[in-house]
Amino acid sequence: MRTVVGEILDIEFLTLFPYMNRAILSMKITWLGHASTLIESEGAVVYTDPVFSRSVFGLRRSVPFPRDPETLPDPTAVLISHAHYDHLDLPSFKYFSSRATIVLPKGLGPWLSKFFPNRLMELDHGETERLGGMEVSALPVAHTGWRLSHQHQ
Repeated sequence: MRTVVGEILDIEFLTLFPYMNRAILSMKITWLGHASTLIESEGAVVYTDPVFSRSVFGLRRSVPFPRDPETLPDPTAVLISHAHYDHLDLPSFKYFSSRATIVLPKGLGPWLSKFFPNRLMELDHGETERLGGMEVSALPVAHTGWRLSHQHQ
């Protein structure tokens, strides 16, 4: 059942932004802390920079994790923006099945493949790939992405 407000919002939103489709309008995004989000849309489940640990590299969460990680839905994909500890927490991956595709920056795949059997999709700046019904693009940023300062960008 649709509400009147929902109907009005759909019409206004699609009129203002005709390139957006109903999948975007039905998207649910849950913030899980810092850069970690859970995105659900049309049966796809995507996590961004999942960090479920209480602390990473000596830094503690300022607020508790909002949900029990055991209750989170299994992902279709996991998007990793860069390798900093507060964006790529290896222990958090124990909550994901090996069926999830991990999308990560170009050059990080050989290192990450040592830890997980998942399919890895590496993207370089400016590249776009299809993943199921989704399109994933890697955008350039001015931020070093490695774990240690002596590693290259």
